[in-house]
Amino acid sequence: MFEVFPQPRHLNLHDGCFTFDKQVFLRVPASFSNQGFLELCGEWWHHFTAGQSSLCVMRTNRLSHTACITTDANLSFAEADAGEDEYTVCCLSDGIIMGYQEDIGLIHAFFTVLQTLGVYHRSTRDFSVPCYDIADRPSLAFRGVHICVFMGDSYEFLRKAVRMCALMKYTHVFLEFWGSLRLDFLRASGWDGGLTKQQVADLVKEGMALGLEFVPFFNHFGHASQSRFRAGKHVYLDQAPDMEELFEQGGWTWNIHHPETYEIHAQIRKELCELMPGKYFHIGCDEVYARDDRVDPMDKKDNDDFINYINRCCDEVVKLGRRPIVWADMFLNGHHYPWPYCSNVSYRCLDTDRNLDRLHKDAILVDWQYNIAGDKTATVDYLIQHRDPSTMMLAPWHTFDNIDGRCSLAKQHGMMGMIDTTWDLLRKEFTSVIYAACASWEETNAYEKLRTNETIKSYAMQNMRKVMPSGGNFASAGFFDHEIDTILGTTG
Repeated sequence: MFEVFPQPRHLNLHDGCFTFDKQVFLRVPASFSNQGFLELCGEWWHHFTAGQSSLCVMRTNRLSHTACITTDANLSFAEADAGEDEYTVCCLSDGIIMGYQEDIGLIHAFFTVLQTLGVYHRSTRDFSVPCYDIADRPSLAFRGVHICVFMGDSYEFLRKAVRMCALMKYTHVFLEFWGSLRLDFLRASGWDGGLTKQQVADLVKEGMALGLEFVPFFNHFGHASQSRFRAGKHVYLDQAPDMEELFEQGGWTWNIHHPETYEIHAQIRKELCELMPGKYFHIGCDEVYARDDRVDPMDKKDNDDFINYINRCCDEVVKLGRRPIVWADMFLNGHHYPWPYCSNVSYRCLDTDRNLDRLHKDAILVDWQYNIAGDKTATVDYLIQHRDPSTMMLAPWHTFDNIDGRCSLAKQHGMMGMIDTTWDLLRKEFTSVIYAACASWEETNAYEKLRTNETIKSYAMQNMRKVMPSGGNFASAGFFDHEIDTILGTTG
Protein backbone atom coordinates (compact mmCIF):
# COMPACT_ATOMS: atom_id res chain seq x y z
CA MET A 1 0.00 0.00 0.00
CA PHE A 2 1.14 3.57 -0.62
CA GLU A 3 0.65 6.93 1.10
CA VAL A 4 -0.13 9.99 -1.01
CA PHE A 5 0.38 13.44 0.47
CA PRO A 6 -2.01 15.21 0.52
CA GLN A 7 -4.48 12.32 0.59
CA PRO A 8 -6.84 12.39 -2.41
CA ARG A 9 -10.53 13.12 -1.91
CA HIS A 10 -11.48 9.77 -3.42
CA LEU A 11 -9.21 6.70 -3.62
CA ASN A 12 -10.30 3.14 -4.38
CA LEU A 13 -8.00 0.15 -4.84
CA HIS A 14 -8.85 -2.59 -7.35
CA ASP A 15 -7.58 -6.06 -8.26
CA GLY A 16 -4.59 -6.25 -10.55
CA CYS A 17 -1.51 -4.11 -11.02
CA PHE A 18 0.38 -2.10 -13.60
CA THR A 19 3.86 -3.55 -14.04
CA PHE A 20 6.73 -1.74 -15.73
CA ASP A 21 10.49 -1.84 -15.81
CA LYS A 22 13.12 0.08 -17.76
CA GLN A 23 11.02 2.23 -20.08
CA VAL A 24 7.60 3.91 -20.04
CA PHE A 25 5.96 6.51 -22.26
CA LEU A 26 4.02 9.61 -21.20
CA ARG A 27 1.57 10.82 -23.86
CA VAL A 28 0.53 14.44 -23.29
CA PRO A 29 -1.90 16.63 -25.27
CA ALA A 30 -0.24 18.97 -27.74
CA SER A 31 -2.21 21.79 -26.08
CA PHE A 32 -0.45 21.36 -22.72
CA SER A 33 1.41 24.66 -22.30
CA ASN A 34 3.96 24.09 -19.52
CA GLN A 35 6.97 22.88 -21.50
CA GLY A 36 9.24 23.36 -18.50
CA PHE A 37 7.27 20.76 -16.56
CA LEU A 38 7.52 18.22 -19.38
CA GLU A 39 11.28 18.73 -19.48
CA LEU A 40 11.44 17.79 -15.78
CA CYS A 41 9.10 14.78 -15.93
CA GLY A 42 11.81 12.36 -17.05
CA GLU A 43 14.14 13.42 -14.24
CA TRP A 44 11.45 13.08 -11.56
CA TRP A 45 10.31 9.70 -12.87
CA HIS A 46 13.92 8.46 -12.84
CA HIS A 47 14.34 9.64 -9.24
CA PHE A 48 11.08 8.08 -8.01
CA THR A 49 12.01 4.75 -9.62
CA ALA A 50 15.41 4.45 -7.91
CA GLY A 51 17.13 5.26 -11.19
CA GLN A 52 15.84 2.01 -12.72
CA SER A 53 13.25 3.35 -15.19
CA SER A 54 13.16 6.12 -17.76
CA LEU A 55 10.17 8.08 -19.09
CA CYS A 56 9.82 9.35 -22.63
CA VAL A 57 7.42 12.28 -23.16
CA MET A 58 5.37 12.26 -26.37
CA ARG A 59 2.98 14.96 -27.60
CA THR A 60 -0.31 13.93 -29.20
CA ASN A 61 -3.18 15.69 -30.96
CA ARG A 62 -5.56 12.85 -30.13
CA LEU A 63 -6.04 13.94 -26.50
CA SER A 64 -7.12 17.31 -25.08
CA HIS A 65 -7.37 16.99 -21.27
CA THR A 66 -5.98 13.52 -20.74
CA ALA A 67 -2.46 12.11 -20.41
CA CYS A 68 -1.42 8.49 -20.08
CA ILE A 69 1.60 6.45 -19.00
CA THR A 70 2.14 3.12 -20.75
CA THR A 71 4.85 0.61 -21.56
CA ASP A 72 3.71 0.56 -25.20
CA ALA A 73 4.49 3.73 -27.17
CA ASN A 74 1.56 3.06 -29.50
CA LEU A 75 -1.07 2.41 -26.83
CA SER A 76 -3.48 5.24 -26.09
CA PHE A 77 -6.71 5.64 -24.13
CA ALA A 78 -10.01 7.45 -24.58
CA GLU A 79 -10.45 10.97 -23.21
CA ALA A 80 -10.98 11.06 -19.44
CA ASP A 81 -13.48 13.40 -17.80
CA ALA A 82 -12.27 15.10 -14.62
CA GLY A 83 -15.78 16.43 -13.93
CA GLU A 84 -15.74 18.82 -10.97
CA ASP A 85 -12.36 17.60 -9.78
CA GLU A 86 -8.99 19.18 -10.50
CA TYR A 87 -7.68 15.84 -11.72
CA THR A 88 -8.43 12.13 -11.85
CA VAL A 89 -6.07 9.15 -12.06
CA CYS A 90 -7.03 5.64 -13.11
CA CYS A 91 -4.35 2.96 -12.84
CA LEU A 92 -5.14 -0.09 -14.99
CA SER A 93 -3.12 -3.17 -15.76
CA ASP A 94 -2.00 -1.69 -19.10
CA GLY A 95 -1.33 1.89 -18.04
CA ILE A 96 -2.16 4.97 -16.00
CA ILE A 97 -4.72 7.54 -17.24
CA MET A 98 -4.71 11.11 -15.91
CA GLY A 99 -7.64 13.43 -16.59
CA TYR A 100 -7.49 17.14 -15.79
CA GLN A 101 -9.21 20.48 -16.37
CA GLU A 102 -6.33 22.99 -16.30
CA ASP A 103 -2.61 22.38 -16.81
CA ILE A 104 -1.98 22.48 -13.05
CA GLY A 105 -4.28 19.47 -12.74
CA LEU A 106 -1.97 17.34 -14.84
CA ILE A 107 1.04 18.48 -12.80
CA HIS A 108 -0.70 17.50 -9.57
CA ALA A 109 -1.92 14.22 -11.08
CA PHE A 110 1.66 13.34 -12.03
CA PHE A 111 2.89 14.13 -8.50
CA THR A 112 0.19 11.83 -7.13
CA VAL A 113 1.21 9.05 -9.53
CA LEU A 114 4.86 9.35 -8.47
CA GLN A 115 3.88 8.68 -4.85
CA THR A 116 2.00 5.50 -5.85
CA LEU A 117 4.88 3.84 -7.70
CA GLY A 118 6.20 2.00 -4.67
CA VAL A 119 9.58 0.32 -4.40
CA TYR A 120 11.82 -1.37 -6.94
CA HIS A 121 11.61 -5.17 -6.77
CA ARG A 122 15.20 -6.34 -6.84
CA SER A 123 14.31 -9.97 -7.60
CA THR A 124 12.10 -9.27 -10.65
CA ARG A 125 13.74 -5.96 -11.55
CA ASP A 126 10.47 -4.14 -12.02
CA PHE A 127 7.73 -2.11 -10.33
CA SER A 128 4.14 -3.23 -9.64
CA VAL A 129 1.58 -0.51 -8.94
CA PRO A 130 -1.79 -1.65 -7.51
CA CYS A 131 -4.73 -0.72 -9.73
CA TYR A 132 -6.69 2.22 -8.33
CA ASP A 133 -8.85 5.18 -9.23
CA ILE A 134 -8.47 8.65 -7.76
CA ALA A 135 -10.57 11.81 -8.00
CA ASP A 136 -9.17 14.86 -6.29
CA ARG A 137 -9.53 18.58 -5.75
CA PRO A 138 -8.34 21.04 -3.07
CA SER A 139 -10.56 22.45 -0.33
CA LEU A 140 -8.62 25.76 -0.22
CA ALA A 141 -7.65 27.41 -3.50
CA PHE A 142 -4.63 29.37 -2.20
CA ARG A 143 -2.13 27.20 -0.32
CA GLY A 144 1.09 29.07 0.38
CA VAL A 145 4.40 28.49 2.16
CA HIS A 146 6.40 31.39 3.60
CA ILE A 147 10.13 30.64 3.36
CA CYS A 148 12.61 32.90 5.12
CA VAL A 149 15.92 32.76 3.27
CA PHE A 150 18.72 33.21 5.82
CA MET A 151 22.44 33.66 5.35
CA GLY A 152 23.91 30.19 5.11
CA ASP A 153 20.93 28.73 3.27
CA SER A 154 22.38 27.07 0.22
CA TYR A 155 20.88 27.14 -3.24
CA GLU A 156 20.67 23.35 -3.03
CA PHE A 157 18.66 23.53 0.21
CA LEU A 158 16.20 25.99 -1.32
CA ARG A 159 15.76 23.82 -4.42
CA LYS A 160 14.86 20.91 -2.14
CA ALA A 161 12.36 23.04 -0.25
CA VAL A 162 10.73 24.32 -3.44
CA ARG A 163 10.56 20.84 -4.96
CA MET A 164 8.95 19.46 -1.82
CA CYS A 165 6.40 22.28 -1.83
CA ALA A 166 5.54 21.43 -5.43
CA LEU A 167 5.18 17.72 -4.64
CA MET A 168 2.84 18.64 -1.76
CA LYS A 169 0.69 20.59 -4.25
CA TYR A 170 1.15 24.04 -2.75
CA THR A 171 0.18 26.88 -5.06
CA HIS A 172 2.46 29.69 -3.83
CA VAL A 173 5.90 30.11 -2.29
CA PHE A 174 6.69 33.38 -0.47
CA LEU A 175 10.39 34.24 -0.46
CA GLU A 176 11.61 36.65 2.23
CA PHE A 177 15.34 37.38 2.09
CA TRP A 178 16.90 38.08 5.47
CA GLY A 179 19.91 39.95 4.16
CA SER A 180 20.64 36.95 1.94
CA LEU A 181 20.09 38.68 -1.42
CA ARG A 182 21.93 41.84 -2.40
CA LEU A 183 19.84 43.99 -4.74
CA ASP A 184 21.44 46.06 -7.46
CA PHE A 185 20.28 49.48 -6.33
CA LEU A 186 21.72 49.32 -2.79
CA ARG A 187 24.80 47.42 -1.66
CA ALA A 188 23.67 47.44 1.98
CA SER A 189 20.52 45.47 1.08
CA GLY A 190 22.41 42.19 1.42
CA TRP A 191 25.49 40.65 2.97
CA ASP A 192 28.52 39.38 1.11
CA GLY A 193 28.22 35.68 0.41
CA GLY A 194 24.45 35.49 -0.01
CA LEU A 195 22.49 34.18 -2.96
CA THR A 196 22.94 35.71 -6.38
CA LYS A 197 20.05 37.11 -8.39
CA GLN A 198 20.75 34.47 -11.04
CA GLN A 199 20.30 31.70 -8.47
CA VAL A 200 16.97 33.19 -7.40
CA ALA A 201 15.89 33.50 -11.04
CA ASP A 202 16.82 29.85 -11.66
CA LEU A 203 14.95 28.77 -8.52
CA VAL A 204 11.84 30.66 -9.61
CA LYS A 205 12.02 29.26 -13.14
CA GLU A 206 12.16 25.68 -11.89
CA GLY A 207 9.42 26.26 -9.33
CA MET A 208 7.11 27.77 -11.95
CA ALA A 209 7.70 24.75 -14.17
CA LEU A 210 6.53 22.61 -11.23
CA GLY A 211 3.29 24.56 -10.91
CA LEU A 212 4.25 27.10 -8.23
CA GLU A 213 3.82 30.87 -8.25
CA PHE A 214 6.35 32.89 -6.26
CA VAL A 215 5.41 35.85 -4.09
CA PRO A 216 8.13 38.39 -3.25
CA PHE A 217 8.06 39.37 0.42
CA PHE A 218 9.63 42.46 1.95
CA ASN A 219 8.75 43.70 5.42
CA HIS A 220 7.86 47.41 5.40
CA PHE A 221 7.71 47.99 9.20
CA GLY A 222 9.19 45.47 11.63
CA HIS A 223 12.02 43.01 10.91
CA ALA A 224 13.89 45.91 9.29
CA SER A 225 17.25 44.50 10.44
CA GLN A 226 16.64 41.42 8.26
CA SER A 227 18.29 39.37 10.97
CA ARG A 228 17.17 37.14 13.81
CA PHE A 229 16.31 39.53 16.64
CA ARG A 230 18.55 37.79 19.17
CA ALA A 231 21.50 37.66 16.75
CA GLY A 232 22.02 41.43 16.99
CA LYS A 233 22.96 41.88 13.33
CA HIS A 234 21.54 44.53 11.01
CA VAL A 235 22.06 44.16 7.27
CA TYR A 236 21.80 47.91 6.63
CA LEU A 237 23.34 49.52 9.73
CA ASP A 238 26.26 47.11 10.04
CA GLN A 239 27.25 48.00 6.46
CA ALA A 240 26.01 51.60 6.24
CA PRO A 241 25.74 53.14 9.73
CA ASP A 242 24.91 56.51 8.18
CA MET A 243 21.44 55.13 7.34
CA GLU A 244 20.43 55.08 11.03
CA GLU A 245 17.89 57.88 10.67
CA LEU A 246 15.86 55.64 8.36
CA PHE A 247 14.97 53.42 11.34
CA GLU A 248 13.22 53.80 14.66
CA GLN A 249 15.45 53.68 17.73
CA GLY A 250 17.05 50.25 18.02
CA GLY A 251 16.87 49.62 14.28
CA TRP A 252 14.20 46.91 14.26
CA THR A 253 11.49 49.09 12.72
CA TRP A 254 11.61 51.29 9.62
CA ASN A 255 11.12 55.03 10.13
CA ILE A 256 8.21 55.59 7.75
CA HIS A 257 8.32 59.35 8.30
CA HIS A 258 11.65 59.67 6.48
CA PRO A 259 11.11 60.31 2.74
CA GLU A 260 14.08 58.15 1.76
CA THR A 261 12.46 55.13 3.44
CA TYR A 262 9.63 55.13 0.95
CA GLU A 263 12.02 55.45 -2.00
CA ILE A 264 14.09 52.49 -0.76
CA HIS A 265 10.96 50.39 -0.31
CA ALA A 266 9.76 51.30 -3.80
CA GLN A 267 13.10 50.25 -5.34
CA ILE A 268 13.07 46.96 -3.41
CA ARG A 269 9.53 46.16 -4.58
CA LYS A 270 10.41 46.90 -8.18
CA GLU A 271 13.55 44.77 -8.21
CA LEU A 272 11.94 41.82 -6.43
CA CYS A 273 8.96 41.88 -8.81
CA GLU A 274 11.35 41.70 -11.75
CA LEU A 275 12.83 38.53 -10.23
CA MET A 276 9.49 36.87 -9.44
CA PRO A 277 6.65 37.14 -11.97
CA GLY A 278 3.22 36.79 -10.40
CA LYS A 279 0.04 38.32 -9.07
CA TYR A 280 0.98 39.25 -5.49
CA PHE A 281 3.46 41.13 -3.28
CA HIS A 282 3.65 40.68 0.50
CA ILE A 283 4.55 43.94 2.28
CA GLY A 284 4.74 42.34 5.74
CA CYS A 285 4.00 44.99 8.42
CA ASP A 286 4.20 42.66 11.43
CA GLU A 287 5.98 42.74 14.80
CA VAL A 288 6.56 46.49 14.95
CA TYR A 289 8.69 46.87 18.08
CA ALA A 290 8.32 50.64 18.27
CA ARG A 291 6.61 51.08 21.61
CA ASP A 292 6.61 54.60 23.01
CA ASP A 293 4.43 55.14 26.08
CA ARG A 294 4.59 58.89 25.48
CA VAL A 295 2.45 58.42 22.35
CA ASP A 296 -1.30 58.13 22.78
CA PRO A 297 -2.26 54.86 21.01
CA MET A 298 -5.37 56.61 19.71
CA ASP A 299 -3.43 59.65 18.46
CA LYS A 300 -4.99 60.57 15.14
CA LYS A 301 -1.76 61.60 13.42
CA ASP A 302 0.10 58.45 14.50
CA ASN A 303 -2.76 56.25 13.28
CA ASP A 304 -3.11 58.22 10.04
CA ASP A 305 0.62 58.02 9.33
CA PHE A 306 0.48 54.25 9.82
CA ILE A 307 -2.48 53.49 7.58
CA ASN A 308 -1.56 56.13 4.99
CA TYR A 309 1.89 54.59 4.56
CA ILE A 310 0.43 51.12 4.12
CA ASN A 311 -2.11 52.38 1.61
CA ARG A 312 0.51 54.34 -0.31
CA CYS A 313 2.62 51.20 -0.62
CA CYS A 314 -0.45 49.19 -1.60
CA ASP A 315 -1.22 51.72 -4.33
CA GLU A 316 2.26 51.24 -5.78
CA VAL A 317 1.95 47.45 -5.59
CA VAL A 318 -1.30 47.66 -7.57
CA LYS A 319 0.45 49.84 -10.17
CA LEU A 320 2.96 47.00 -10.56
CA GLY A 321 0.04 44.78 -11.56
CA ARG A 322 -0.16 42.92 -8.25
CA ARG A 323 -2.33 42.56 -5.18
CA PRO A 324 -0.75 43.58 -1.86
CA ILE A 325 -0.72 41.14 1.06
CA VAL A 326 -0.48 42.47 4.64
CA TRP A 327 -0.05 40.77 8.02
CA ALA A 328 -2.95 41.57 10.36
CA ASP A 329 -1.32 41.88 13.81
CA MET A 330 -1.00 45.69 13.69
CA PHE A 331 -4.80 45.80 13.32
CA LEU A 332 -5.37 43.78 16.51
CA ASN A 333 -5.42 45.61 19.83
CA GLY A 334 -3.38 43.64 22.35
CA HIS A 335 -5.63 44.81 25.19
CA HIS A 336 -8.56 43.12 23.45
CA TYR A 337 -6.62 40.08 22.20
CA PRO A 338 -3.97 39.26 24.81
CA TRP A 339 -1.80 36.16 24.89
CA PRO A 340 -2.17 33.51 23.52
CA TYR A 341 -3.28 35.69 20.59
CA CYS A 342 -0.65 37.46 18.48
CA SER A 343 -1.48 41.17 18.21
CA ASN A 344 -0.03 44.68 17.93
CA VAL A 345 3.13 44.57 20.07
CA SER A 346 3.87 48.28 19.65
CA TYR A 347 0.69 49.36 21.50
CA ARG A 348 0.60 52.27 19.08
CA CYS A 349 -1.90 52.93 16.28
CA LEU A 350 -4.71 51.21 18.18
CA ASP A 351 -7.58 52.93 16.40
CA THR A 352 -8.02 49.54 14.79
CA ASP A 353 -11.66 49.83 13.69
CA ARG A 354 -10.92 52.95 11.72
CA ASN A 355 -7.60 51.64 10.39
CA LEU A 356 -9.22 48.43 9.17
CA ASP A 357 -12.04 50.30 7.48
CA ARG A 358 -9.51 52.55 5.75
CA LEU A 359 -7.19 49.72 4.64
CA HIS A 360 -6.68 49.60 0.87
CA LYS A 361 -9.56 47.81 -0.84
CA ASP A 362 -7.23 45.51 -2.79
CA ALA A 363 -5.19 44.44 0.24
CA ILE A 364 -5.32 40.79 1.29
CA LEU A 365 -5.21 40.62 5.09
CA VAL A 366 -3.53 37.62 6.75
CA ASP A 367 -4.19 36.80 10.40
CA TRP A 368 -1.18 34.89 11.68
CA GLN A 369 -1.79 33.15 14.99
CA TYR A 370 0.71 30.62 16.33
CA ASN A 371 -0.38 29.74 19.87
CA ILE A 372 -4.01 28.75 19.42
CA ALA A 373 -6.10 25.97 17.91
CA GLY A 374 -9.41 26.16 16.09
CA ASP A 375 -11.45 26.73 19.25
CA LYS A 376 -10.10 30.29 19.65
CA THR A 377 -11.74 32.42 16.96
CA ALA A 378 -11.82 35.91 18.45
CA THR A 379 -9.43 37.59 15.99
CA VAL A 380 -11.13 36.01 12.99
CA ASP A 381 -14.56 37.00 14.33
CA TYR A 382 -13.35 40.59 14.67
CA LEU A 383 -11.54 40.90 11.34
CA ILE A 384 -14.41 39.53 9.22
CA GLN A 385 -16.62 42.30 10.61
CA HIS A 386 -14.41 44.71 8.65
CA ARG A 387 -13.14 42.69 5.70
CA ASP A 388 -14.73 40.28 3.23
CA PRO A 389 -13.50 36.78 4.27
CA SER A 390 -12.80 35.96 0.61
CA THR A 391 -10.06 38.64 0.71
CA MET A 392 -8.46 37.18 3.85
CA MET A 393 -6.14 34.31 4.68
CA LEU A 394 -4.99 32.63 7.88
CA ALA A 395 -1.45 31.61 8.76
CA PRO A 396 -0.34 28.88 11.19
CA TRP A 397 3.16 27.92 12.23
CA HIS A 398 4.41 24.48 13.25
CA THR A 399 2.12 22.72 15.75
CA PHE A 400 -0.51 20.31 14.49
CA ASP A 401 -3.40 21.78 16.50
CA ASN A 402 -2.51 25.26 15.27
CA ILE A 403 -2.37 24.12 11.63
CA ASP A 404 -5.62 22.17 11.86
CA GLY A 405 -7.40 25.07 13.56
CA ARG A 406 -6.29 27.72 11.09
CA CYS A 407 -7.12 25.61 8.03
CA SER A 408 -10.49 24.60 9.44
CA LEU A 409 -11.45 28.23 10.10
CA ALA A 410 -10.34 29.30 6.63
CA LYS A 411 -12.60 26.67 5.08
CA GLN A 412 -15.48 27.45 7.42
CA HIS A 413 -15.49 31.15 6.51
CA GLY A 414 -14.84 30.69 2.79
CA MET A 415 -11.51 32.48 2.99
CA MET A 416 -9.05 32.88 0.14
CA GLY A 417 -6.64 30.37 1.64
CA MET A 418 -3.77 29.64 4.01
CA ILE A 419 -0.07 30.51 4.32
CA ASP A 420 2.08 28.05 6.27
CA THR A 421 4.90 30.01 7.93
CA THR A 422 8.16 28.19 8.62
CA TRP A 423 10.61 30.83 9.95
CA ASP A 424 13.73 29.03 11.15
CA LEU A 425 12.20 25.57 11.60
CA LEU A 426 12.48 24.57 7.94
CA ARG A 427 16.16 23.96 8.58
CA LYS A 428 15.35 21.36 11.24
CA GLU A 429 12.55 19.39 9.66
CA PHE A 430 9.88 19.52 6.99
CA THR A 431 7.08 18.12 9.14
CA SER A 432 4.80 21.15 9.39
CA VAL A 433 5.02 21.88 5.66
CA ILE A 434 3.74 18.40 4.83
CA TYR A 435 1.08 18.48 7.53
CA ALA A 436 -0.16 21.94 6.45
CA ALA A 437 -0.30 20.78 2.84
CA CYS A 438 -2.64 17.99 3.89
CA ALA A 439 -4.78 20.17 6.18
CA SER A 440 -5.25 22.83 3.50
CA TRP A 441 -5.87 20.47 0.57
CA GLU A 442 -8.14 17.90 2.19
CA GLU A 443 -11.73 18.59 3.26
CA THR A 444 -10.95 16.84 6.54
CA ASN A 445 -7.38 16.04 7.52
CA ALA A 446 -7.06 12.35 6.72
CA TYR A 447 -3.55 12.28 8.15
CA GLU A 448 -4.61 13.35 11.62
CA LYS A 449 -4.03 9.69 12.58
CA LEU A 450 -0.34 10.20 11.70
CA ARG A 451 0.11 13.15 14.02
CA THR A 452 3.55 12.37 15.34
CA ASN A 453 6.68 14.19 14.28
CA GLU A 454 8.44 10.88 13.76
CA THR A 455 5.81 9.49 11.37
CA ILE A 456 5.46 12.59 9.22
CA LYS A 457 9.20 13.14 9.30
CA SER A 458 9.88 9.65 7.95
CA TYR A 459 7.57 10.26 4.98
CA ALA A 460 9.26 13.62 4.45
CA MET A 461 12.68 11.95 4.34
CA GLN A 462 11.38 9.34 1.91
CA ASN A 463 10.13 11.98 -0.52
CA MET A 464 13.13 14.26 -0.02
CA ARG A 465 15.43 11.49 -1.19
CA LYS A 466 13.41 11.26 -4.39
CA VAL A 467 12.66 14.88 -5.31
CA MET A 468 16.38 15.65 -5.16
CA PRO A 469 18.66 12.65 -4.57
CA SER A 470 21.90 13.25 -2.72
CA GLY A 471 24.01 11.01 -4.93
CA GLY A 472 25.39 9.45 -1.77
CA ASN A 473 26.89 12.74 -0.58
CA PHE A 474 26.45 13.29 3.18
CA ALA A 475 26.24 17.07 2.99
CA SER A 476 23.60 16.90 0.25
CA ALA A 477 21.41 14.34 2.02
CA GLY A 478 18.37 15.15 4.13
CA PHE A 479 16.97 18.50 5.18
CA PHE A 480 20.19 20.29 6.04
CA ASP A 481 23.92 19.75 5.83
CA HIS A 482 24.66 18.91 9.49
CA GLU A 483 23.34 16.50 12.11
CA ILE A 484 23.75 18.44 15.35
CA ASP A 485 21.54 21.52 15.65
CA THR A 486 23.63 24.57 16.48
CA ILE A 487 21.05 27.09 15.24
CA LEU A 488 19.69 29.66 17.68
CA GLY A 489 16.30 28.86 19.22
CA THR A 490 12.95 29.53 17.62
CA THR A 491 12.15 32.87 19.26
CA GLY A 492 13.22 36.17 17.75
